[in-house]
Amino acid sequence: PPPPPPPPPPPPPLNRFDRDTSIEIKPYQSIEQFDKLIDIWANQLHAHSGCDPGEAKRAHLVYRTPRKKGYHQFEIVDMKNNRIIAFTNFSEISKTTLAYNMIIMNFDYRNLCRKLIYEGAQIAHSLGYEFLNIQGSETEKQHKSKRRFKAEIEIAKKHMAYRSKER
Repeated sequence: PPPPPPPPPPPPPLNRFDRDTSIEIKPYQSIEQFDKLIDIWANQLHAHSGCDPGEAKRAHLVYRTPRKKGYHQFEIVDMKNNRIIAFTNFSEISKTTLAYNMIIMNFDYRNLCRKLIYEGAQIAHSLGYEFLNIQGSETEKQHKSKRRFKAEIEIAKKHMAYRSKER
């Protein structure tokens, strides 16, 4: 008989972010810090993907106000520098699935988005959900990045926006 295959290599470390920065996830409460970070994020997003910073900011301002019912909002703090580096917002979309509604973050923290996806999965699990939905993508680059997580289910969809009032 042929020899058994060699054992698989050990998994790589989660990412370089873990070795460089210690974070703490706290309940969201700092509107002033949200306002500062969303400006940084919108401009960095524009530099990375060409998205209009004003449009990106307007699309995410709905998450500015802390909500109680049905939402799980967090601020992510860089413990070394004691500053908020990201905001996240989740909501239940079914009894088995928690959805990431948004991540607003400082792109200067290498692999922060990846780290927050893993942290989001842990949050979903701790709240009793079977799945974490990381939602759609605004750009092809973002879609390719999200596909690296090897989702259990991928749903093809397009984002749609409607006017809030008639013309």
